[in-house]
Amino acid sequence: MRPVGRRVRFAIVGATTLAVAALGGFGAWAALSTDASTASAAREGQLSEAYGKARYAVAKLELAVREDQLQPTNANHRRVTAAVTGLRATLPDIARNGGARDRTLVAQLHTQIDATAAGLAALMQASENFDIVTAKRINAQRVEPHLDRIEAKVNGAAAAHKAGLAAGLASAHRSQGIALGAILGVVGIGRIVLWQTLGIYDYGPHWLLVAVTIGTALVGIVLFGSLSGSMLPFILKRFGFDPASASAPFVATLVDVTGLVIYFSVALLILQGTLL
Repeated sequence: MRPVGRRVRFAIVGATTLAVAALGGFGAWAALSTDASTASAAREGQLSEAYGKARYAVAKLELAVREDQLQPTNANHRRVTAAVTGLRATLPDIARNGGARDRTLVAQLHTQIDATAAGLAALMQASENFDIVTAKRINAQRVEPHLDRIEAKVNGAAAAHKAGLAAGLASAHRSQGIALGAILGVVGIGRIVLWQTLGIYDYGPHWLLVAVTIGTALVGIVLFGSLSGSMLPFILKRFGFDPASASAPFVATLVDVTGLVIYFSVALLILQGTLL
C-alpha cells in the first residue's frame, strides 16, 4: 500500500475529527433529549396515576349514590359523604403534577363537586322523609348531571394524558436509539479511518465512503431497533392483537432482517457509482 503523505494525513485527521465531533454532538443532543423525554414521561405517568385515582373515586361515588337511593340508611349516607371526600382528595395530586390546563380542570371539578354535594344533601334529606317524587327530581336535576360532567371531564383528561405518556415513552426510546446509534457510528467511522491511516488495513480508494456507509447504517439500524422494540406492542394492541406476542425473539428477528435491508440500502445510496 502506498504511504500517505503528511498533508493528506492532516486532511484525513481533520475530516475525521469533524465527522466524529458532529456525531458526538448529535449523540449529546440525543442524550439530553432522552433525559427531557424521560422526565416528561415520568411526569405524565404520575399525572395519569392521579387521574386514575380520580376515575376510581368517581365510580365509587356513583355506586354509593345508587346504594343510598335503594336503601337510604345512615350508613349509606356516610358512605356517600366519604365518597365525596375521597373524590376531593384526588384533586391536589392532579393540580400538583399537571399544567395550567389541569389546574383549570381541577377548579372546574371543585365547582362540580360542590354542586353535587349540595344536591346529594338535598337528595338524602328527601329520602329520609320518604319523599320519592322530590328525591327523583333532585337526583335527575341536581345530582346525575353533575356526576356525568365530572365523569366526562376526568375520563377525557385521563385518556389525553395516557396518550401523552405513550408519546413521551416513544420519544425517549427514539432519543436513546439516536444517541446509541451516534456512539456506534463514531466507533465505526473512527475504526476504519484509524486502520486506513495507520496502514493496518487498506479499504481501497473509497475508504472514506465506506466509513460513512458504516456509520450511517449503524445509526439507522440502532434507531429502528429501539423504535420497533418500544412501539411494536402498542401497534399490536391498536390492531387488536396480543401485545405479549411481541416477544424478544420476534423483535430480534425483525431487527436482524431489517438491519440487513437498512445496511444494503445505505450502501447502495452512498457507494453507487464507486464500489457498486
